[in-house]
Amino acid sequence: MLKELGPLELAETHWVIGDPAGEHMKLMPEGLAHWADGIEQHIIPWSRLMNFGLETQPGKFASSKGLDRWARIMANLSGVGYMASGGSRVGATLRHPYVDWAADFDHHSRKYSRHHINLVDEFLRQAVERKMANRLGDPEWMSAAVDKLSQMPASGSRRRSRRTFVEGLLADCD
Repeated sequence: MLKELGPLELAETHWVIGDPAGEHMKLMPEGLAHWADGIEQHIIPWSRLMNFGLETQPGKFASSKGLDRWARIMANLSGVGYMASGGSRVGATLRHPYVDWAADFDHHSRKYSRHHINLVDEFLRQAVERKMANRLGDPEWMSAAVDKLSQMPASGSRRRSRRTFVEGLLADCD
């Protein structure tokens, strides 16, 4: 059984996004739990997620000063507050009340392949869109899904290929 795929890792009994030794998101049966400093900060019930996205770089220190400056300018122009994430964060739109939400996570010391980052992002995004977010909190289901995700060859890493592959995987798991 595979225990990691990009920023996803099986930590003890739950799957997490990010380094479980630092700030991370724990995929729990009741929802997405944000952990920092060894303490659960808050938990977002799966039913509140309207969409979900992942933003990270292959290397732990891959962020660029130029890109960071550009992100600050764009955030200021759009009226959105900018919070530096060091390149690793998740974001979502939540319902009841409707709000944009984001949280940082610590990058593992290992590098993530761009293929795995994009594949995990597509998987999480589609699971939420298909109203299967609660399945993300089921460690056995996640283990089976991650095993299947890992079988997609990097040569099929174009967006359309990833989308089709994940659609098939989720249809088989439904």
